[in-house]
Amino acid sequence: MEKLSKKEEVLFLIKFIDKEFRADFQSRLSEYGLTSQQGRLLFYISCNNKAGQKVRQVDIEKHFQLTKSTVHGLIDRMEKAELVIKRKEDKNQYIEISKKTEGILMHVIDKRTECLDKMLQGVSEEEIETLHTILSKIYANKGGDK
Repeated sequence: MEKLSKKEEVLFLIKFIDKEFRADFQSRLSEYGLTSQQGRLLFYISCNNKAGQKVRQVDIEKHFQLTKSTVHGLIDRMEKAELVIKRKEDKNQYIEISKKTEGILMHVIDKRTECLDKMLQGVSEEEIETLHTILSKIYANKGGDK
């Protein structure tokens, strides 16, 4: 069997780190009856609402690169669980955090921070900055723009 090249190892590590982060986040959120995907969506909606921005389903689709049907199903399940509220203004429908979610959102943020701290233990701020720069370049290349 051939040994992986450094480039292949890097891509494998990125995928593995993402998988491990999601699993860790999922286990930490399970006590609140949330999935990691719901936690990420709630965090996204909350951050945008706090910044004065309204969130539409299409915004979630674009941000998370999910299909319309996937996001529709997620939002419907979250609305039934009273985690989000759909508000209609003119011809647009917006998604907001419910009062129930406001009560647990700080716990979700704490769990996310715990996961990040665990993953980045022993990594300096300078190394994080370098990693961010490198990953941003890789991400920019994803579309073959160069």
